[in-house]
Amino acid sequence: MKTTICSIRTQEYLTPHSFIDIINPENQLVCIHFLFGAVVQLNHQKYPVSSGQLVIANRIKIVNPTKDLGRYRIAIFQIRTVLFKHRIKVFQQRECDIDQQRIIDKFEHTFDKFEQNPKMNCVHQLENILDDLMIQLKPYSEESTNTNRIIVKPIVKKIDARLLLVHRHIRNNYCKPLTLNCLADLIKSNPVYLSNTFSKVFRISPMKFLQSVRMKKALEFLNTDLPIKKIASSIGYISTSQFSDIFKRYYGQTPQEYRKQCILLNYSTVALN
Repeated sequence: MKTTICSIRTQEYLTPHSFIDIINPENQLVCIHFLFGAVVQLNHQKYPVSSGQLVIANRIKIVNPTKDLGRYRIAIFQIRTVLFKHRIKVFQQRECDIDQQRIIDKFEHTFDKFEQNPKMNCVHQLENILDDLMIQLKPYSEESTNTNRIIVKPIVKKIDARLLLVHRHIRNNYCKPLTLNCLADLIKSNPVYLSNTFSKVFRISPMKFLQSVRMKKALEFLNTDLPIKKIASSIGYISTSQFSDIFKRYYGQTPQEYRKQCILLNYSTVALN
């Protein structure tokens, strides 16, 4: 069994009281390393996960029920089997066997190394580790009563592959002046069709998804010394006032107020230490 890494995202953030749907083609799986307490959901069934756990699934909804910014890391990989089609595996750190725990520790260590200094050898190491994980899972059958493995009913509805292209295009080009018309032109579609089908699949409209991506990036930038004006242009807004208005509607405070709050919080933490 050979897995191939399609993409690695070392720092992903989920804003408080929000969610994200991750949907992959049948031969792609997502391996999520949670660094916060979250809830994963599939077919309306919810399962809590804690910081440090790994989850492997083909499609999944991640919910951040907390008041804090949630952080997680993702590796999307491709396999040659449908072993994991429409299922989810939660690796419970305290309950899995020694071999699985060893692999999880290796996974976390390699991800840490990749985060500090992205190199191809780390990617190859992750691919080998994911191979080991899949081999560990292979003996399981659908009748397994293992409480850590949750089997769900297949989702038979097919998704227009062009929607995935639009989803990826928004994530990769959020800093550009994207409009619904230009997204529709990208896939040679009618804007109304794109908006309706995208909303049904991802439970959010294309333009609101664009806004959520920009707002998530704004939180990252606001924890740096980058000027507010530069942050606004870096995430696709034409003016500081436009960015500030949208940020306040989204988070209930201006970028300046959020930054001041972060500074005070960091100062308090340092003072306590």
